[in-house]
Amino acid sequence: MFNIIKKFIRENRNFILVCIAVVLIGLFLYGNLQPKALAETMAWIYPGEPACSASAEYSDGRVIDVLKPEYFNVNNSGVLDLATEQSAGCNGFSPDNLAGIKKYSKEQYITVANTGASGLSVFLARSTTNEADINTLVSFVVNNDVTGIEIDFENFSNWDGNMYLEYKQFLQKLGDALHAKNKKLMIDGPAIVSAEQNLFIFKYGDMAKLPIDKVVILIYDYEFDHGVGQPVSPIGWIQDVISATKKNFPDTSKITAGIPSYGYVGSKSTGQIKLLTFDQTRNELGFIDSVRDPASLEMTWTNGDNVYFYQDSQSMALKVKVIQNMGISSISIWHLGGNPWYNFK
Repeated sequence: MFNIIKKFIRENRNFILVCIAVVLIGLFLYGNLQPKALAETMAWIYPGEPACSASAEYSDGRVIDVLKPEYFNVNNSGVLDLATEQSAGCNGFSPDNLAGIKKYSKEQYITVANTGASGLSVFLARSTTNEADINTLVSFVVNNDVTGIEIDFENFSNWDGNMYLEYKQFLQKLGDALHAKNKKLMIDGPAIVSAEQNLFIFKYGDMAKLPIDKVVILIYDYEFDHGVGQPVSPIGWIQDVISATKKNFPDTSKITAGIPSYGYVGSKSTGQIKLLTFDQTRNELGFIDSVRDPASLEMTWTNGDNVYFYQDSQSMALKVKVIQNMGISSISIWHLGGNPWYNFK
C-alpha cells in the first residue's frame, strides 16, 4: 500500500501541488486573513476609450484617497502635450473633469506619461538646459490647486546611461520646483527582482537621493516579459519585487505598490498581446469557462490559439494582502474604467 501511495504521488506531483496551492489560497482569502485597511488607495485614470466609465466609478461611493488623471504626455517628437477632452476624449483635461476628480479624492496627482523612448530622450535632453516644461507642469498644479505631479516614464530597458542621467537631473529640478510651491512629486518605477537588476539602468537607490515624495512600483505586465500564457502579476513575483526594492529604497512610507485591474488576450502562435478591460473580456468567447490560476489567483482560459487572463475582486484582494504582509500600506490600481474593484478600506 505504501508503494502504491508513493507511486501515485510521484506520477501526480504537479496536480497535487496545484490542489494544495488552491486550498491554501482559499484559506488565505476566506479565513482570518482578509485585507485590513490600507493607509492609502490610489487609482490611475487613462484618457479615452475603453476607460470612459472612470468618472462613474470614482463617484460611486468607493473610497479612493488619490486620483491620478493622465493629463500630460511626452509625444514621439519629445513635445509635452496636454491631453484635453477635445484632443484625447473622455477623461481628458477640462475644468469640469478636474472638478469631479477633486470632489471624489483627498489628493490628486497629474500623471505625465511618455509614448516612446525616442521622444522621451529628446524631452529629457531639453529639460537639462531649458526649464520651460518644468515650469509648465509646476504652474499647472499650482493654478489648479492639486497635490502634485506623477512622472510615468517607462520603456526602461531601452534607456542608456546618458538618458538615465538626464532623467535624474529632470527629477531633481522638478522636485525642487514643486517643493518650493508646497507641491509633491511622485514617480513610477519598474518591477525589478534582484537577479534582473543588471538588465535595468534604473536603480531605486538613486531615487532615494532625489526630492521624491512617493515611488510607485509598477508590479504588473509580467506577461510582456515572460510571454503569452503567463499571468499579469504572479504572487511570488510581487514578493520578490518588493523585497528587492526595499533593499535599495528602505523608506517604505514612500513606497506604493502598483497592481493591475486589467487583463489581456495573447496569441500562442504569434506572441502578440492585447490588453483588455474586464468589460471587454467578459464578452470574449469562452469567458464562462475561465478558471483560477493558482500562481496569481487571476482568472484564465484558453480558446484555440488565444490565452486570456483577467482580474476579479479575489485576485486583487490577495495581491493587496501579500503587499501588506511585505510592509507596504499604499497601493495604486491600473486602471479605472471598465475594470473590477475591491474596497480595501
